[in-house]
Amino acid sequence: MGLRPTDLLEEGIDCVVRFGTQPDSSLVARRVGTMSSICCASPAYLREHGTPRRPEDLSTHRCVNYLSNRTGRILDWEFARDGNKVGLTLDGVLAVNDHDAYVVAGLMSFGIVKVANYLARPYLESGQLTQVLTDWTAEQFPISVMYPKTRHLSAKVRIFVDWVSELIQQDPILQTRQSRPDR
Repeated sequence: MGLRPTDLLEEGIDCVVRFGTQPDSSLVARRVGTMSSICCASPAYLREHGTPRRPEDLSTHRCVNYLSNRTGRILDWEFARDGNKVGLTLDGVLAVNDHDAYVVAGLMSFGIVKVANYLARPYLESGQLTQVLTDWTAEQFPISVMYPKTRHLSAKVRIFVDWVSELIQQDPILQTRQSRPDR
């Protein structure tokens, strides 16, 4: 079963942390950081299939796609370098809608994955995954704490928002030169 966006007002929830650009809504979005994605694969996959050098090389590789929880559609793979942008729609060997399953697919050599940098970090450090296309920048997504406009911001929510913001600011992998949290 896939995840679905939470309706804060309907479900009586004070706030949520969301990744990516959010559609206009009745929520206030306080940006607290930035997440980026990286392409990686298991060393075993790369030994068997080689290492892509350019995003276009991915069309000759086995790739694992990610399904949007919001739309149910496969997400395109986007890259940038030196002002050039490349967007690819890839025929994947598998498509998932769960971040943990996505990482496991990479670990199990199903193919190349484009996963959130913070999820990949421990596997890159242990050598279980290897980053590819390192000279290409994958898209970056804002990290926002969102809460209803119609509610008075309680002290507990304000404290939570400040705490989440501080945690994210302390983690350099969730920050980029382009990322400055809104105040």
